[in-house]
Amino acid sequence: MRANRGIRIVKADESLLERIIEFDRRISWEFVDKNYNNDSYEEFAKTHREVFMYIHNLPGREAFLVADDGSGGILGLSWIKESWDTVNYIKQAYIYDLEVEDTHRGRGIGKLLLEESEKYARSLGLGKISLRVEIDNSKAIKFYLRNGFKPIALIMEKKIF
Repeated sequence: MRANRGIRIVKADESLLERIIEFDRRISWEFVDKNYNNDSYEEFAKTHREVFMYIHNLPGREAFLVADDGSGGILGLSWIKESWDTVNYIKQAYIYDLEVEDTHRGRGIGKLLLEESEKYARSLGLGKISLRVEIDNSKAIKFYLRNGFKPIALIMEKKIF
């Protein structure tokens, strides 16, 4: 896998799954919309594990691409999985998470993870990658636009409780 400034992107195996779940849970907690989820961190952690494992066990090839600087810690993660485009009925790669530890942002890790995600998708013969980004996350939107993504749909929500 690719290396840059001492950072290597490696495809993680199942032995790292618990560390990946913990990393994803910790980073995801920052972005939980408190209008929908008022759980304590402990309650969130339980639900996170259930949902994470549910998605992990769905059919489709997947990879956990991990940014590593040799220190043994996870600096960043891309979770990419084969899924279906339910409009065009073709297989696609879907990035469930692309996240970088706060203290390591701005070092090009996200770009490396995205490049390796694209290589992984091409290796599966998939012609496109999609992902979800929150509309108010302007930094992430700019990042994806700079890296060739374009908006093609709008997710709409209505709070009903």
